[in-house]
Amino acid sequence: MSELAKVLEDMRTAPSMRRKLYFVSPLLTAILFGLYERLGLSRPKSAVLRTLSGRGPGPTPADFARQSARRIRALGLDRLEVLSGPFKGMRYGDFSYNSALIPKLLGTYETDLQGWVDEALAAGYDAMINIGCAEGYYAVGFAYAHPTIEVVAFDTSSVATDMLSKLAALNGLQNRVRLAPARTPAELESLLQRYKRPLLFVDVEGAEDDLLDIRRAPSLALADMIVETHDGYNFGVTRRLIERFWPTHRFEITGGREAEDYPLPAIVRERIADPAAARELLSESRGLPELWLRFRARHSTGASRSSGPKEHEKTRHKSRTRARVAPSAAPSPRRAGRGSPTSW
Repeated sequence: MSELAKVLEDMRTAPSMRRKLYFVSPLLTAILFGLYERLGLSRPKSAVLRTLSGRGPGPTPADFARQSARRIRALGLDRLEVLSGPFKGMRYGDFSYNSALIPKLLGTYETDLQGWVDEALAAGYDAMINIGCAEGYYAVGFAYAHPTIEVVAFDTSSVATDMLSKLAALNGLQNRVRLAPARTPAELESLLQRYKRPLLFVDVEGAEDDLLDIRRAPSLALADMIVETHDGYNFGVTRRLIERFWPTHRFEITGGREAEDYPLPAIVRERIADPAAARELLSESRGLPELWLRFRARHSTGASRSSGPKEHEKTRHKSRTRARVAPSAAPSPRRAGRGSPTSW
């Protein structure tokens, strides 16, 4: 089935008009995608797909800084720390790299993920590798909430990694959160091989398609992963990742809920009288909702590592052969209930 046919089917089966509207951008994207492919045009594709998906120029770091300062004053926060959620009590700065600060302070940031984060903290991972770490909400958060896990972080922005260092130091965790290169599948493979049971946590604005290349980073087949997918930047990436890791991993999907889907935290209800202004504080300044995938390896890490990469490749090939038809029979990720983790 073509991408256009898939989007049309997802749009047809969406349960409400608001959810149907989410597929207008992917529908136009699929039409142009097919047109570019037929005409042999590739250079303008990326820019046009980003524009159609609502991914034009977003707020600048200065915009976020001004917004954060205004909202901190409105809430009357005299001590900056995470007030709820898995990282409750973690100290925070008055900075956030290209994302909203107040939801992080309130502990409502990416609430869809909190169940997975809680489970990951209790799962016995020996390392958490955070690629696309920004200022370190998750990297420092995992180190703060888990006293023994080793945290490795990477971001292409030096501004982001400087913020990460500051956030780690604020919490006395500068010796437990380290930076390491993970720009390519080869660098990622080198990191994965250092640990017995790592968790890979990825948010790289569409580059997940190239980075999570199981052929060039075969240890991905043994690692559990939490990945934010960005079809607005890289159309079809969610579906491609599911099909790529279907033979080696079980997977779940969550995401898509918006600020109005959550109850207001008590501090917001008490200090902000205007309901609209209160809701605005929870906004994460996103365009179309993004999805998160959780992949859990089907085979135990220890057993697979001891058998060596060649033996594992044979196993993976057999799994791929058995599952070749399965992805087309699986429900479309876009049909998953918004905000409810869905697994296949």
